Amino acid sequence: MQWQRRVNNTQLVMNVIDPRTPSDVMYDIFKRSNTGGTPLHAQRSGTA
Repeated sequence: MQWQRRVNNTQLVMNVIDPRTPSDVMYDIFKRSNTGGTPLHAQRSGTA
């Protein structure tokens, strides 16, 4: 079960943001942490 070993050895990075954080700050954090991935359309990034 090689796939199970890969899943168990995968590291996940998570950012926990306080729900009281202003929307513009959350958007900035999301934008900076998502720079290595596929760019989202403006509509998708505002609702993610």
